[in-house]
Amino acid sequence: MAVESMSRAAKHYDGVRERRCQMKDEANPLKIVRGDDAIAKATNMTSRRAYHLLSHGLLPASKEGSQWVTTMDRLRDFYGGGPEKQSGP
Repeated sequence: MAVESMSRAAKHYDGVRERRCQMKDEANPLKIVRGDDAIAKATNMTSRRAYHLLSHGLLPASKEGSQWVTTMDRLRDFYGGGPEKQSGP
């Protein structure tokens, strides 16, 4: 019996994951990032480092209950990828 490259369950999981990602984009127009793991993924760092930076107030986020929350725009601005600020009148 030959081994299939991708099982039926794996194909189903990939389809579900893809639909979930599309739904997140549509259901999250503010691009809110919830949880230290999600913030770590968004900033391309380890969960441990993200938690350390969050708990010491070094990343732009706040806590809602026990969960860290921020937006992609705040992270982008913090890392210098946001819109240019104009100085003067």
